[in-house]
Amino acid sequence: MRLPDFLLEDWIDRYRSYCRYNIAGSDVEGLALDELLSLRDGETRALWDSLTLGYSHPLGHPLLRAEIARLHPGVGPESVHVFAGTTEAVLAAVSAALSPGDHAVVVGPAYQLLTGLPAVVGAEVDQVDLTSEDGWALDVDRVGSVCRPDTRLLILNAPNNPTGALPSPEQVRALAGLAESLGARLLVDEVYRGLEEPETAPPSGVELGPHAVTVSGVSKAYGLAGLRIGWVVSTDADYRRRLREFRYWTTLNNSAPSEVLAVVALRARATLLGRARGIVTANRTLLEDFLAQHSDWFDWAPTRAGTTAYPRLLQDDARRAAETLATRHGVFVIPSSVIPSAGEHLRIGLGRTDLPEGLDALADALASLRPGELSAKAAA
Repeated sequence: MRLPDFLLEDWIDRYRSYCRYNIAGSDVEGLALDELLSLRDGETRALWDSLTLGYSHPLGHPLLRAEIARLHPGVGPESVHVFAGTTEAVLAAVSAALSPGDHAVVVGPAYQLLTGLPAVVGAEVDQVDLTSEDGWALDVDRVGSVCRPDTRLLILNAPNNPTGALPSPEQVRALAGLAESLGARLLVDEVYRGLEEPETAPPSGVELGPHAVTVSGVSKAYGLAGLRIGWVVSTDADYRRRLREFRYWTTLNNSAPSEVLAVVALRARATLLGRARGIVTANRTLLEDFLAQHSDWFDWAPTRAGTTAYPRLLQDDARRAAETLATRHGVFVIPSSVIPSAGEHLRIGLGRTDLPEGLDALADALASLRPGELSAKAAA
C-alpha cells in the first residue's frame, strides 16, 4: 500500500500556524468534556464511573452499536462495526469493497480520503464532480456514463464537503439502483448527516439494500472529533466479515472511554444536533450576507446542508489567494487545489462560533485590495 501526499492536511500543516482566524474547518465547534458528561443518563453514568481501561470489544461496545443501529430503522446492532475514527472506517469500508484492478467511481469534489483511497488499494478511479453551474446537483446519468462492467464501488458524500450539497431522496435511490445493476456496492459517507431539514434528508445508504453501506462518526456534526469514533453499517454479513479481518490488522479495538462518551452523545443526539444546527444556521446566514456584500470577489451556489460552503473566487487564483490571506492577513481558508477539484473556490466552514470574527478579518483584507491583487501579492 503506497500512500500519496495528502494535499489538504499538508496545506493545514503548512499554513494554519500563520493564522489567527481559521474559517475553513469542517467540524462543528468542539464540545467541552464536562458539557458532554452533564448529558449522561443513569446507565451511562454508572458505565463511566465503573470504567476500566482494558481492551474493548473489536466490533465496538454493545451499547454503542445498539445506539448507532437506532439511527437506521430496521437495522440491528449486528450490522454495526465501530472504528477508531471515521478515517479508519472509510479505509476499512473501501478496502473491503475493492480488489486490485477493480473500478471505482467517486462523486466529487470530496475530501481526499474518499477520492484517493480506491487507487491506494489498487483500483482504477473515475471522479465525477458536482458543478456550481448546476447548483451542485447530483447527476446520476453522468455517474452512470463512466461506469464499466468492472465497476465495483460508487462513493457519495452526503451532505457534501466542501460544497454543502444535498442530493434528493430520488437521486440517492437512483444511485443505489445504478450500483445494484452493476453488481457494485454504494458507499455513502454520512458524517455530516443530521444538520439538514428532516424533510429534505435522503435515505441513509444502509437503508437501500445489502449492497449499500453507511459510513459515519461523531467528529463533525456532533462536535466530538477528539473521541475518534466512527462506524460502518452494512447488512451484508460477508462484507462485515471482511471489515472485521481488516480491523484485526489495524487498531484491533477502540478507546474504551471514547466509546462510553459516544454512547452518551448518541443518546443525547437531539441536544447535540440542535446545538450544531443553531451554530451552522446562524453562520450560513452570516456568510450569505458577507458574499452578497462582496459580489465583486465571489459568487456561489448556496449550501443546502452540512458544515461547509464553497464560494467561487472571481478573477483570482484560489491557491495563491489563500496563501496571501494566510501569510499576510492571518486568515486561514482552504483552496480548491487541495480538495482537489476544478475551478477557483475557497472552502469556508460554518461550524465554528468564531466565524463572525474571521469574516470581519477577511473583509478587512479584501478592503485593502482589488480583485486579482490577492494572487498578485502571493506571486510577488
